[in-house]
Amino acid sequence: MDGDLTQDEREALVALARHLVMADGQVSRSELFEMLRLEAELGDTWRTAVKATDGTVRDRAAVLALASRVERRGVQQRFLALLERLAEGDGVHQEEVALLAELRSIWG
Repeated sequence: MDGDLTQDEREALVALARHLVMADGQVSRSELFEMLRLEAELGDTWRTAVKATDGTVRDRAAVLALASRVERRGVQQRFLALLERLAEGDGVHQEEVALLAELRSIWG
């Protein structure tokens, strides 16, 4: 997945995934597994994006602002599919549904 993503897209993916798993206040085993899988897939890119977003992307508004910089439709669709799979890992919670709905609204 990483090879064709821009830096903004990588940062958005990391921030969205991290925010989504914390949306319900807890990280389930399946969410942790998916996050570790994603980290392994992205490797150093994951760590770089975490460092880039750690101090600046702390709340939903900041995450959504970063997501709004993802302009390519194909990347948006891939991110939504990945985030939906991540949310389904522990049963989809209302907070996760709300975040996914906001993303669909932003990305049209």
